[in-house]
Amino acid sequence: MLHEIDPGKFEIGYSNYMPEKWDTVIVFNGELVGYKLDGDQAILPKCGELSIQGDVKFYYLFSIDEERYFIIRPRDEQLVSLPNGYEMHEYGIFREVGPRHIAFAIVTAQHLHQWYVERQICGKCGAGMEHSELERACICSKCGLTEYPKIAPCVIVGVIHGEFMLLTRYRKHA
Repeated sequence: MLHEIDPGKFEIGYSNYMPEKWDTVIVFNGELVGYKLDGDQAILPKCGELSIQGDVKFYYLFSIDEERYFIIRPRDEQLVSLPNGYEMHEYGIFREVGPRHIAFAIVTAQHLHQWYVERQICGKCGAGMEHSELERACICSKCGLTEYPKIAPCVIVGVIHGEFMLLTRYRKHA
């Protein structure tokens, strides 16, 4: 599935990639994400910059143009330290800083990260779930239940009357 992210391309098709040192890793800790600011531009760490202790698993998320994005398996996050200059911050700041494709990557990654967090235990039998090596799915190690991320489509509508277009804004911004 390809999506336009002007001027880039978003590719969310699953592959069982392992990160290379130049691949981007989005590090979450609850509602926080690791990055550094350079003026009004956010910079995410590369895999080769992270300090890793122990056996850490990475999950491939998607790519934007040629840049691949990964997250750390939720139970492994405490084994990874951010490089100097990077800090954990609320990810809501990405509404205010650029570049826009990074903001999109953070929001999309947060949804997938939350899905992985919530799929560690099987809802059918209570055993541990494992990440599939073949597709974006979690599989129960005991009963074999397979869970996939839920898709939440949205619709954008333009209301036009002659030369006029209806514009609205959120009430809190009034």
